[in-house]
Amino acid sequence: PLADSDINKDKLARRELKDIRELKDERRAIRGRPRSDYPGKTDKEIRVLKLKENQELTAEIKELEKEFLQEIKEEHDTLAGQNRR
Repeated sequence: PLADSDINKDKLARRELKDIRELKDERRAIRGRPRSDYPGKTDKEIRVLKLKENQELTAEIKELEKEFLQEIKEEHDTLAGQNRR
């Protein structure tokens, strides 16, 4: 079926990788945010907020990467099983 075609799998993989790259870009952008993005906050409060945002994005990125790698492993195992027959 079309859903199992390599072309569709490649498109899905590229889309997932794009999502991961966008999150990494967003995480990088946090470091460069000016103080004006945090009105009424001290430097220490800003540092804590940036750290928290960074940690949340890092956790999300790790989860997406873990899922992506798991899908690749499952695909590899499926193909390896088919080749043994």
